[in-house]
Amino acid sequence: MAEVPSLRDRKRADTQERIESTALALFLARGYDSVTIADVAAAADVAPRTLFRYFAAKEDLLFAGEHESQAMVEAALAARPAGERGGETIRAVLRAMTDWTAANESLVRRRERIIASSPALAGRSAVRRTGVDEVLGARLRAQLAASPDDPRPLFWARLASVAYDTAVELWLAHGGRLGDRIDEVLAVLPGPSVTHAGPDTADRRVASGAP
Repeated sequence: MAEVPSLRDRKRADTQERIESTALALFLARGYDSVTIADVAAAADVAPRTLFRYFAAKEDLLFAGEHESQAMVEAALAARPAGERGGETIRAVLRAMTDWTAANESLVRRRERIIASSPALAGRSAVRRTGVDEVLGARLRAQLAASPDDPRPLFWARLASVAYDTAVELWLAHGGRLGDRIDEVLAVLPGPSVTHAGPDTADRRVASGAP
């Protein structure tokens, strides 16, 4: 049986959610760069020191979901069988990422609008996603038995991130199913397909260095 959260835990979760939703509303209304921590604390009816118990910095108010996303990727990798082909691992991670994104569409849309309003945020968003790249890259490196300076694991991990970002951008702009957008993007990549690779592609995968 799942453990029931205590009253204290529920109150903490409610407070964190209120602070985060208040911050997003202010960022959308006034622009990220024009909003201060004090503004968010006042609007959320908490003291600044209380806000800092939940969010260490202003950008954490916007990117709080990134921690959940990385944890989700780590859980997806932990559930994969040993000896799995790299392409299958990448597919599993992309499925987990797209499921989370589709389930949080409203949050994703609001966050993307805020990022677009501040050029500095785009770079910070990319830096934060390197955690996912490193987690996936480490798994691929182990599967390939690759040396620390072998570029293939990190390359394929970052290529998966680029595919995901491109698919999300198309999905937000033009609609459709996010999973279908991922398949469309991966289908145009050169070399062995990451989405529909079959047993007959094994030799090409080894020759090209693909997972």
